Amino acid sequence: MRVLNFFSFLKSFSGKINNHNFFLRRNVIIVLSPFITVIVLTALFSACKSDAVGPSYTYKYDFNVWYYSDSHYFTDTVYTSYYDIVMKDMTGGAGLPQYIKDNRIKITSPDLEIWVQCDNTVPGKRDALACIQLWDTGSSVYDTIIINQQIPGMKFFGYFRKLLPSEYYVFEYAGFIGLKISVPDNYHAGITYSTAAGKKYGKSEYGSAPGDTLILKMFKCADQSPDQTPLAWKLKMKNVYKLFGERIPQTGFNLILRAIENLNSGQEYIKMIPASGGPKSLMEITSIDRFTNPTSNPPPDGLIDLIEGKTYISETMDLIMPTLRPFSDDLMAAGVDTNYYFPEIYNTSKLYVQTLPKAVYFMFTAYW
Repeated sequence: MRVLNFFSFLKSFSGKINNHNFFLRRNVIIVLSPFITVIVLTALFSACKSDAVGPSYTYKYDFNVWYYSDSHYFTDTVYTSYYDIVMKDMTGGAGLPQYIKDNRIKITSPDLEIWVQCDNTVPGKRDALACIQLWDTGSSVYDTIIINQQIPGMKFFGYFRKLLPSEYYVFEYAGFIGLKISVPDNYHAGITYSTAAGKKYGKSEYGSAPGDTLILKMFKCADQSPDQTPLAWKLKMKNVYKLFGERIPQTGFNLILRAIENLNSGQEYIKMIPASGGPKSLMEITSIDRFTNPTSNPPPDGLIDLIEGKTYISETMDLIMPTLRPFSDDLMAAGVDTNYYFPEIYNTSKLYVQTLPKAVYFMFTAYW
């Protein structure tokens, strides 16, 4: 029997639970929040149901599928059209179609820059115009778009600071950005980049004079929402989840996805979901269990595939789903009971979607 150090556990969560309520009840510490339940046991607990987490764990936490990260964005909607193809490719891009290779973002190019809105006290700030709809430099005269600079959700002019490479990462073929810093909801962010086919987007600091106004391809606007800023909303990813803690343990870590067994009464969460032809594995339907961990080789093993640099970024603890709309399109394609369909995750705000009965239909569980 091993006793956990409570304070070490709290430290491992890096301040992510600062505002939660804690209750100490005998030898069980329960951390409550609107989104996450963390249970820490002072002794190993054996699961008594075959479809429950287990067979044993020291501590675990659950989180809902609508609680996606607010730090991941596509640079352009073109990348959303073939996201699933890219994320399921295991050839490092070599086996992808040529049109996808042509759109690859050149991550080593000097004009790859990411800028975030700031105030006028920040050293190195630059004037910049960020636009959601920005064509490549070969088909657009950027000087003309500075007219009518402020259009909510479309154009924003203000001060921006350039992020350091350590403050973000870019998936070159999938065309999305993961921010490693927290950006306020009412701030804007944009990017300048070039593609493998030679197209350039934006006017970067690298390619401009010191006093020039920069032109950015905006991927984040203030208060991004499906109603008020529909074009910007399409760039916001809703299929990336931040795991909690500083690092996943080297051994014994498991992550699973389950659905509620009975939509009317709640009851238990199960791995197999009702579908045409009989129950199917929810994790296999959503393509997050294709391989035997820790390899990239089939068959599925009943655990979520954590493939570094593909479906998982260890530095930021990001879990990246390999399909764009797993709880809508994937369920439909598999013939799952239509009552489980959850398109609201993708077309309504997070604030609204958490109030729906469907908010509890699916649950991620991490345990070790």
